[in-house]
Amino acid sequence: MYAEESKLGWDTTMTRLSPPDHVGDVQYLIECAGVTYKTVRIISDLGAEALRGRGTRVWEVREMKGKDEDPTPLVLKDSWVDEGRDREGDILKKIREDAKNLGPGEPSKFDRYFMKVRAFDDVRIHGVVDH
Repeated sequence: MYAEESKLGWDTTMTRLSPPDHVGDVQYLIECAGVTYKTVRIISDLGAEALRGRGTRVWEVREMKGKDEDPTPLVLKDSWVDEGRDREGDILKKIREDAKNLGPGEPSKFDRYFMKVRAFDDVRIHGVVDH
């Protein structure tokens, strides 16, 4: 009854918005690497519907610029990553750097098949990485 929400497993980097007038996906404000994104719709929630265990959710989002939304569609992936594992953003960055060594024109071919990571981060509760 007196425990902090973060001690109960609540992710304080996500805020649920009041239900909209229309029927559709629940919307959230999600903070990642100091930027706030507003969810538009859920793309995938593989394994995330279970109350325990690990899962991944993928949303279509818009970056918030103050109270305004940037209309550019983006994708935000929220997944459980074990503490000792490399982060997907780091792995893609390394692959992208290696693609530069493939020769002229090859990096642009690479861009057609791999997403460009704008930002990635671990969940932080009161400024400390959540374990």
